[in-house]
Amino acid sequence: MPSYYPERGDPFLDSYTIKGFFNDACGLLYYQDDSLSNKLVAHKRVIDGQVFIKERLVALNLPAEMEMQDGPCIFVTPLLGFSDKGVLAGTTATFTVTVLDDTYIPAEILTEWFDYGRYHGMGKQNGSGYGRFTYEMTEIEEAIGEEVIPPDKQTV
Repeated sequence: MPSYYPERGDPFLDSYTIKGFFNDACGLLYYQDDSLSNKLVAHKRVIDGQVFIKERLVALNLPAEMEMQDGPCIFVTPLLGFSDKGVLAGTTATFTVTVLDDTYIPAEILTEWFDYGRYHGMGKQNGSGYGRFTYEMTEIEEAIGEEVIPPDKQTV
């Protein structure tokens, strides 16, 4: 689930949470016969070496209306800088995914992983239904010649 900027209290996701979701989705979809993910061999290594999230910290934009999702009441409050509580339904995030070589991971596989987010969430307690999401992929472009800086070398 989200962490919070200590100085401002705004919620965010770390880029490794998103990559962790990709690893998890690929590993679980591997066992479906009609899945594209079942063709990836050593998927964790391929994802870690080929897929990068441009933003190190991805801001979560809380909805203007404070409508709660079904289930237990979950409030977003910065407690001690971190929280495993979750966020409100309607929260959005925008981030950029770069795949170095789309012969290993084509756009169709990324779409399959994001589609899986409707059933199996991102972050903590994802197996119990928390962190489920829908998405909108706005642009797919070639990243040839673009300089990619690995997350551990980025400054915040």
